[in-house]
Order: sequence, then structure tokens, then C-alpha cells
Amino acid sequence: MTIFEHRDGDGDLVEIRTRPLSPEQPLILTATDRHEDEDTEVSVYLSRDAITRLRAALTSYDDEATAASETGVVIETGREYRLLPDATFTRLPSYGIRHTYPSAFDEKGTTRVRVIAGPDSDGDYEVRAVDGEQPDRVGYVAPRFLAPLEASTAEPAWKVDDEAIIAVDEPSYAPLFKGDRVRVVSIPEREDGLYVAFVSGRGEPYDGARGWFVLTDQVRRPDPDPEPTVDATAAVVSLDQRRLAALTFAAELAGKGILGVTPHEAVLGYALFLLNELPTANGAAA
Repeated sequence: MTIFEHRDGDGDLVEIRTRPLSPEQPLILTATDRHEDEDTEVSVYLSRDAITRLRAALTSYDDEATAASETGVVIETGREYRLLPDATFTRLPSYGIRHTYPSAFDEKGTTRVRVIAGPDSDGDYEVRAVDGEQPDRVGYVAPRFLAPLEASTAEPAWKVDDEAIIAVDEPSYAPLFKGDRVRVVSIPEREDGLYVAFVSGRGEPYDGARGWFVLTDQVRRPDPDPEPTVDATAAVVSLDQRRLAALTFAAELAGKGILGVTPHEAVLGYALFLLNELPTANGAAA
């Protein structure tokens, strides 16, 4: 099955396809670059999850993955959307008959979904619930029920495994200090606190699984990673061409357009970079 295909104006082709080996074994993925009748081909064994992640990473260059809904909203595979009230949800059971369930997502408190495929022959998109009582629930939704996520300045809710930075010394009398990095291990019923585990810094680990209790106003989100710069990217010229093209691909997406590598070369480079970074069947990098 072809999961990605890109042909440039000169007719050169990048194609990435999968082939199952057996129910017990992962898929084999092959990337082919056809340039002036010469093929460059790389194959690697990947899990189904790795295939899914690679496919999602390449949707930016997939023209067929983008469409406009009846309301003019651009629907893209892999993106999250707000689910409008009274959305009609359809489900395709294993025996192949599609049933319609009015408000089925809405009744379960779902307000956001991620588009995972579509549109199908009926014009509906396959979506996966992101929140609500049944996250990960899958169904088909008409595009008129999908809207862009509203920009919000509200602080996102803390989740288990989120990392945080301690903002004050000895928060709630815990032996932690300003600047320590911690990880959320559980969230109590009260909304103003968290249980955290010490990760690094000057603090002390908690002797047990529960973690130190801190108030939410005593922690902050970690600073985001710095934006890549032209100098930082240029410093890796000595690395192999796959990694260089991969970094350039990321720069192209950010609108920087540096180093003179064409989008065609960048797509192949990024695909090969992912093939080398994603785990193979034996757990090692390809």
C-alpha cells in the first residue's frame, strides 16, 4: 500500500509504500526516489505504530490529504478540530454495515477530534475522539460538524507525565527548590495541586510512589526548546546528506528555505531520516 507519493514538475517521483510480512511481524516499508530514470531505494522493518507516525509526518506534502469542508474550513489528515454540537457520528461495524448515531460523540462529552482519514465516498471523515468519556473512539463525521480549534490563552490542564519546573523554594514544605525539574505522577481531586516526582536539580526524591504535593501556582511549564537557526543548521553540513535534508525539510516547513535543498530532496531526506531513527523489529535504530 502506498502511504506517500510526491511527483515534482520534472516528473521525478518519491514514493513510500508498505507491505505486510505476516500477522506476527511488522511491516516492511520501502522508500523509492526515482530521478532521471534512476531509482534510489531503501527498505526497513517497522511496527504499525511507526508506519502511522511516519505517514502523519508526511501529510504536509500530501495534496490529497487536504480538502475544504462545506463551511470553507480546510480539513487536513492528522490535525485536530473542534466538534460542533449535535454532530452526527457514523460507525462501520466489522460486518460492513454503517449505522448513524446522532450526537453519539457529543453525548460522551467529546469536543475535539483528530482526523485520521478521508473523505470517504460519502464525503465523511474518519476521526478519533481526543477528549470526553471515550477518548480514542473512532467514527465518521460529516465535515460540516468540524471547525478550527479556537485560539485560547488559557493554561492547558496538567496531565500525568507532564514535566514542570518548580517556581519557588520549598513549595508546600516539600524539599524541592526553584528551578528543579519534576514530573507529574498523579492529580488529586482538588484542582489547585499536583503530586510530582523529582527529576533533576537540588531537590530530593520522594520515598514512595505518591510524590511530593505542590500547588499549581508553585510550578510552571518548562521553557520551549529554542528555535533552530540558520547557523545551527549549517553546522551539520559535515553530517550525512540524509540528516542535512531532514533538517532542511523542517526549515522549509518553517518558511526559512535555507541551504538551497529543493522540497523534493527534502521530502526524500526526511523520509530516510525517519527510517533511520524509528525503531526496527529488534528495537535498534535502522
